[in-house]
Amino acid sequence: MKSKKVIPIFLAFDNNYASCAAVTIVSIVENSKEYFSFYLLECCEEGISLNNKHHIESLKSKYSNFSIEWIYVNSAKQFNGFKTSSYISLATYGRILIPTLKPNLDKVIYLDVDLIATGDVSKLYNCELGGYVIGAVYDDYNEDNNINSKLINNLACSTSHKYFNAGVLLIDVQKWNKLNITQSIIQLEKEIRPNLVYADQDLLNKYFDCNYQLLDPSF
Repeated sequence: MKSKKVIPIFLAFDNNYASCAAVTIVSIVENSKEYFSFYLLECCEEGISLNNKHHIESLKSKYSNFSIEWIYVNSAKQFNGFKTSSYISLATYGRILIPTLKPNLDKVIYLDVDLIATGDVSKLYNCELGGYVIGAVYDDYNEDNNINSKLINNLACSTSHKYFNAGVLLIDVQKWNKLNITQSIIQLEKEIRPNLVYADQDLLNKYFDCNYQLLDPSF
């Protein structure tokens, strides 16, 4: 009997974005016949509330092509002192821990919870990384608003670097962990903290300067 293909997707959020996470999950499972394992990172000191967990878990009564595993991340402790803003909380840094949390997985998807899937996300998972650790999409919104060049200059990235949006990532877990990238990025944050505008997105762009797989703009 052929084993069921399972696509691992990580979402990281706090209680303020729990309802958004539910919408993201529904949009993914409604647009695909594949089976998804959702790893939900509870990126707040108090954890996701039982009420919010119940609402998200209740989706299982409507859809049968996914599972959920909750993973607690104490963002306040793990990312103590990291740069935040009025609209960027410590929860955003949860994505840089993903490969260390599930080191036995091969390749995973990370998605922000303020997005809606309008197509089959398995197509993203099936993209080739071409030997790179991550795949990401060029941030054409920032380009249209002449922001990319300012960010690249602010981060001292190569002028040829294409600044990507960190809300959609395809990650080679094994290569990430082999290179100890999580610890490197945590150290990098301390070094360039004053220059960060978009928190972890800036960090990832600085670390993967001209060294990532450019994914199709459709993603």
